[in-house]
Amino acid sequence: MGRNGVGVSIRCVDCYPPRTFNGLSTVGLSHPIVNTLASKTKGECVRDCRNLDLLRDTYALSASCAKRGHRASWIRRRASQCGRCMPCIYRRAALHVVDWDDETYGMDICAGEVSVSYDRAEGGAPLAGSNDLIAMLSFLNASPTRDEIARRILSNGTLDIDQLPVAAALVEHAMDEVRTLLHDKGVPKVRRRAGIRR
Repeated sequence: MGRNGVGVSIRCVDCYPPRTFNGLSTVGLSHPIVNTLASKTKGECVRDCRNLDLLRDTYALSASCAKRGHRASWIRRRASQCGRCMPCIYRRAALHVVDWDDETYGMDICAGEVSVSYDRAEGGAPLAGSNDLIAMLSFLNASPTRDEIARRILSNGTLDIDQLPVAAALVEHAMDEVRTLLHDKGVPKVRRRAGIRR
């Protein structure tokens, strides 16, 4: 998601295979590629996993972080993930769906360790790496309708128009997962920035 809340991170939300993959018949491959998870959020994928015991035993061995090499500003530099990039935010929200949000992150967005504003009156300039959280909070606070989400997706990407309703619903559900995480665990200033009332 871009700073203005218009974009959507391809690492997190765009589950649609490039159209060119399904055009491989020119090289003798006639099997379509179908992503059965394309309409599910990460939280729904975790919740609906067919082997939840295996996932519970192994999820901590994986990482979603887009900024693992940028540890200088982290509070917990031995953590394996930053906690403030879009993939980390979506991962944490997904794990919260099944009450597994117990990983250690370099920065804890829920505890207020990451700047939530560009306004110096609210705590100064954000640290490097705060942009993703600020964009997410801004998007949540704006609380766009599904139609508004669809327009933003359409203006920002190359998604086929027939996939737009599913993509907009996916973004809406993913935002609900993040909203639930912040409602349940976020400190007041984080909740306030996201427009979440208790």
